[in-house]
Amino acid sequence: MAVSGVVICAAIAWLSMLAGNATGIPPVLLALIVGAALAHRFDVDPLGEGVNFTVRTILRTGIALIGVRLSVAQIAELGISTVLVAAGGVLLMLSAGTVIAMAFGLPRGRSILSAGAVGICGASAALAISTVLPPHPAQERQTVTTVALVTALSTAAMLIYPLIGRMLGLGQLETGIFFGASIHDVTQVAGAGAMVSPATTTAAVATKLVRVSCLAPVVAAILF
Repeated sequence: MAVSGVVICAAIAWLSMLAGNATGIPPVLLALIVGAALAHRFDVDPLGEGVNFTVRTILRTGIALIGVRLSVAQIAELGISTVLVAAGGVLLMLSAGTVIAMAFGLPRGRSILSAGAVGICGASAALAISTVLPPHPAQERQTVTTVALVTALSTAAMLIYPLIGRMLGLGQLETGIFFGASIHDVTQVAGAGAMVSPATTTAAVATKLVRVSCLAPVVAAILF
């Protein structure tokens, strides 16, 4: 049944992408909701081998390939200082966010999950990090909750940050860097940039991809 599990996961991913493109809802959030609903309604144990292969192998391979999207030309256009700020922001958010969350009584695993989602790339980071955390009964619920909250925050930022950039008098490049370094999901980063200009969108996405490229080493560090 391994193949069946992979096929089901692929079908959910494909349909979620179609629905996400049509509605503007992040596909990762849709896939999580559909997967959780199916797991609650049906007996999915026979699909376990294929689902585990998808999560443990296919998903991790995809995460490792994300960084390839970041080209040398994009890094050169941004400047090394911007790259260092974006990468340093990820490190700061992961460390400070985890410590603060644990100080408020959250378990270590959920603290890392939340900090990673906010610091790296929102829903995608939450899903990736959850696959390498030690399993526990509440993990699925915590992952869905984290994804929903970070998606809501990212959507709000997409609508509000262009106004903030205008109020601060930032140029197109600076505004794009601001969006890419602070908004959670790539989709919302691009959406915020599109509200300003094509140049802002390019800078925003390039800056965001610096943060996204940190996902693979972070996941590897948690795993090992």
